[in-house]
Amino acid sequence: ARQSTARMTGNSRAYAAAFVKAVTCRLAAAAEPARAASQRAYMRDQWEFLGVAAPGVKEATKETLKEMGEPWRARGGAIVAPGHPTRIVGEEEVTAVLQALWKQPQREFRHVGIALSNAFASSVRAGVKAQRKSKVSLEKKFPFPQLFFDAVRDCITTESWWDTADALASNSVGPLGQAFPDVVVPEMDAWITDDDMWIRRTALLYQLRYGADTDADRLFRFCTLRMHEPDFFIRKAIGWALRTHGRHDAPAVREFVQAHRAELSPLSIREALKHIGDVDNGEAGDAGPTSRPTKRARQQPERHH
Repeated sequence: ARQSTARMTGNSRAYAAAFVKAVTCRLAAAAEPARAASQRAYMRDQWEFLGVAAPGVKEATKETLKEMGEPWRARGGAIVAPGHPTRIVGEEEVTAVLQALWKQPQREFRHVGIALSNAFASSVRAGVKAQRKSKVSLEKKFPFPQLFFDAVRDCITTESWWDTADALASNSVGPLGQAFPDVVVPEMDAWITDDDMWIRRTALLYQLRYGADTDADRLFRFCTLRMHEPDFFIRKAIGWALRTHGRHDAPAVREFVQAHRAELSPLSIREALKHIGDVDNGEAGDAGPTSRPTKRARQQPERHH
C-alpha cells in the first residue's frame, strides 16, 4: 500500500492526537460491555469493540468535531492550504486523524474515521461544484487531495471488512470521483483489476450514490471483468451495483443480465433483478428508465453484504 504519512506537519499530528483523545472519552462513556460481546460475535470475532451502538458513534463524532472544529472549514473560504499549494485546507488534519483512528484496536474508532472521511470528501465535492458554477480563477482551483485519497485506499485494505470498505467506497471514493473524474476514474480502471479483493469491490461500488449520473458503460464493463470470480463479496457487489442502477434504468440492467446470464453467478443475478423483475419469467417490474428510488430506499443500508 502507498504510504500517506509522508510530509505530515506537526500541527496536523497534534490535531489528530487531540481528536483521538477527545473522541476516546466520548466513546468510553457510551460503551456497553454486553453489546461489545454481541458486536464481536456478529463480526465473526475478528475485532475488538467497545460496545457503542451506531447512534453513539455518530454523536461522539459530531460532538468531537464541534469541540475541535471541522478542519476543512477555513476562515475566509480559503481553498488551498497555506504554504502547501497542492493541498486542500484541512486535508492534512483529516488524513492524520484517519490514520490515527485506524491504529486504535476497537472497531468503533474506524467508524468515527469513516464519518470524518466521508464528511471531508462530501465537503470537497461541494466546494468543487460551487467553484465550477462560479468559475473561480485557476489560482484558487481545488487541487486533488492525493494525500487523503491514498490514506482512504490504505484504510480500505487494512483489516478489511464490509463495514469499513463499503462505506468508504460509496461515500469517500464516490464523491471524489464526481469532483475529480479525470483523476479518480483512471484509478478505478486500475482498481478493478487490483490484487486486493476489497479494492476490486470498491471499484464496483464507488458509483452507488451517483443515481442517474452513473457511468453505465463503465459499471457494466467492470461487472463483466469480475463476473468470473467465485468470491462471495465480489458476486454480491456485482448484484448490488446492478440492482442500484436498475432503479434508474431497469431495461439496461435486464438486458445486461440476459446477455451474461451464463457467466453471472446466481447470487449476482438474484440481487440484480430483486426489484425490477426478470423479463424471462414475465416479471417485469415497474422501475422504468426514469424511475427514482424513494428517500427511504436511498438511505437503507445494504444487508447480508
